[in-house]
Amino acid sequence: RSTQAKTLFPYTTLFRSYGPSTHKNRAICPGWQNDADSDKAHADEGTLLHKATETGVLDGLNEEQKDCVTSCLRYVGRLEQDAVEVHKEVRLSILGGLTFGTSDRVIVRRAAGKLHLDVVDFKFGRNSVDEASVNLQGWNYVLGAFDLYPAAESATVHFVLPRRDEIDTHTFRRADYPRLALAVKLVIERAALFSATGDESMLNPTPQNCLYCGRKVSCSKVRTFALSVAQKYAPLEVVEEVHSSAVTNPAQMAKLYDAAKVMEKFAESVKKHALSMADRKSVV
Repeated sequence: RSTQAKTLFPYTTLFRSYGPSTHKNRAICPGWQNDADSDKAHADEGTLLHKATETGVLDGLNEEQKDCVTSCLRYVGRLEQDAVEVHKEVRLSILGGLTFGTSDRVIVRRAAGKLHLDVVDFKFGRNSVDEASVNLQGWNYVLGAFDLYPAAESATVHFVLPRRDEIDTHTFRRADYPRLALAVKLVIERAALFSATGDESMLNPTPQNCLYCGRKVSCSKVRTFALSVAQKYAPLEVVEEVHSSAVTNPAQMAKLYDAAKVMEKFAESVKKHALSMADRKSVV
């Protein structure tokens, strides 16, 4: 384990739940959290395909899924040809245990007599990801790999997106370590500070981030926006508790249901006018 990690950041158990895959969301808004009620189909498929890339067993996959896994294995196969070590599904301790993440591959090679690491992450979704040079999840994995191999002089992070037929890479040097570490530490500490204080002034609602956040129903800033919209569409009573699972009073649930119907109408109206605007531009 790198002595840099030990001296920069003392070990603490408080931050260990802030995993690398959430860092982009938490950098935008420290109050962001995983949505436990979201559709798990994509996550379940991702787990299935990652397992297939680890074992090489394609049984039970459809043709598209097999193509995805085969593309990933073909890519890492080239990296592994001259490898000194190859590790699959590596659980990385990052910054002395500040957080943890799992890299699909850590491949150790020698280049010009120096130790080089290839840190690979497979992305089986259909959406793009941030470029490897600025991707916070990738930064976490590079830090963890450098910690695991203190003698390594460089590390290349590889994002492989088979459904988009894209591969993005960036090489970091050991000298980049303090810069990456500071950015990761700040994301985690801001999220931990919000968790400890509940300071709502730290919240930063944005459309894409809120869409996948498990806190959006109880978020004060989202609630303020939603209720202001609802009041313009229809006179509604303010409901103190907006998290439906916490409402036990039937009368309060009725008020909340009325607000939800108004918000549905608002959303439908926005979609309708957005499509109409897009159609007019396409005609012009």
